[in-house]
Amino acid sequence: DRALLVTSLEPTAVVDAYAVAKVLSGVVPALGVGIVVNGVRNGEEAGLAFRQLEIASTRFLTRELKYYGFIAEDAAVREAVIEHAPQSAASRGYRTLAALLAGLGPTSGRSVDVDAVLGAEEISRCA
Repeated sequence: DRALLVTSLEPTAVVDAYAVAKVLSGVVPALGVGIVVNGVRNGEEAGLAFRQLEIASTRFLTRELKYYGFIAEDAAVREAVIEHAPQSAASRGYRTLAALLAGLGPTSGRSVDVDAVLGAEEISRCA
């Protein structure tokens, strides 16, 4: 079992994610907690948000967090949903995350070729 916390680079979102991790640590100490950073321009921004959470969690909760990746800021998200555009940056990010959570991809921070793992037919059903 694990919990997946979604946050963004905004300071209030990082604080909120930490607060949830703190509550989870008190209620279910053995539960794995993973982090996804949403709405960032790149991996560097996502890493910044994750490192802030990781430092606080390690120092004050003596708990490790697992980095599951990020979802890119993508102005085309609304259009991707409406127009069924599964190749937008955000769509690819969500598919990668789904593959990781399903155990189909690496969790080491490397990217996974979700198209190859899931196949074109599955992607079109998911997107």
